[in-house]
Amino acid sequence: SELVDYRVMLRFDLLDPHALGENWLLESAVEVSLAYWQLDVPDRKNYSEGSDETWVGSVSPVFRLTAPGYWRHAWQPYLEGGLGAAWLQRKKLAAYSYEEGDLGSHLQFEDRIGVGVKFFRWHGLSVDFSLMHYSNANLGDANDGINLRQLSITLPL
Repeated sequence: SELVDYRVMLRFDLLDPHALGENWLLESAVEVSLAYWQLDVPDRKNYSEGSDETWVGSVSPVFRLTAPGYWRHAWQPYLEGGLGAAWLQRKKLAAYSYEEGDLGSHLQFEDRIGVGVKFFRWHGLSVDFSLMHYSNANLGDANDGINLRQLSITLPL
């Protein structure tokens, strides 16, 4: 099923960046987000009988490995990853199969890995692509999990 994720997040830096060698920095932050998920599964094909929408709140520490700035420090690539916690309004989501859509609990773990670039000329605007996975780590009565691809544009305040 096709899932659309509308998300607003706030990112707070935790510690000062830590130098790894001469050129690499390790940054740490915590992200707090509120998302609205909408699934495109017609009622007649929703075999899981789950909801086609849910609200998701999450908190996640995120670690970012940044490379040196390029082109006279105009842009800076990075890799990031994190593991946090999410609370889903609904634990059963619409699916095209009986074997999918049951997340088993409202509490989910939120894993992520991503790549991106920060643009200094546009006041720190960054663009990144992340893969995210939600699962209850078999702590619930079911654990179908869900995967998302996310394209983000971050504007600093």
